[in-house]
Amino acid sequence: MKFRSLFKNLIMHLQVILAVPLITLWILDSLNPNMSFLTNTVAKALLITLFVVSLISGGLQIYVKSNVKEESAKKNRPVEDRKISHEFTEQTGLY
Repeated sequence: MKFRSLFKNLIMHLQVILAVPLITLWILDSLNPNMSFLTNTVAKALLITLFVVSLISGGLQIYVKSNVKEESAKKNRPVEDRKISHEFTEQTGLY
């Protein structure tokens, strides 16, 4: 559990850390197009890394959101289902 939250926080911070230099390069490239800041290998490596980190972050968000929906669906199930489940545990002694 601790590893998941650490990994999630790391991915979110990496997105910001990678986006700031790319925004800076984009601004510099728009001010001075002759320097070609966004066509060098460092900028391309930053872009590819940002894409990968963003995909991982998006996947984590989808995974977390689906787990939250499943848990809330279990908590909000109809009262009849809870009664049947409670009667079953009383009859069988399985708690």
